[in-house]
Amino acid sequence: MEIESLTLPDSVTELSPDAFRDSMIDTIYLSNSIKNIPENCFYNAECDYIYLPDKLETISDRAFYYLDWDCVLAVNGKISYKGQPDILPDTGPQHRRYGFHSKSSRCL
Repeated sequence: MEIESLTLPDSVTELSPDAFRDSMIDTIYLSNSIKNIPENCFYNAECDYIYLPDKLETISDRAFYYLDWDCVLAVNGKISYKGQPDILPDTGPQHRRYGFHSKSSRCL
């Protein structure tokens, strides 16, 4: 079953590993209270858009591993990337080398 939209309130301060693993949610709005995307959090997820928190500090290993290649990640309403990036832009949060691996090599 696919969910159209999910908004996590600011009372959600942390995500567990595998929180959205294999999920099918069109659009996810993460709480601005979240500072870390844990390991395998979006492993093999099928999403169209994921809105990352403005105060994101770290992206753990394999956080977006095998994320659906058409997914767009946005920070503060601006598109960060679409497809598989090797890394986020230098101005983005800290990340580990294998935070991203996607089903496609297409980038914006």
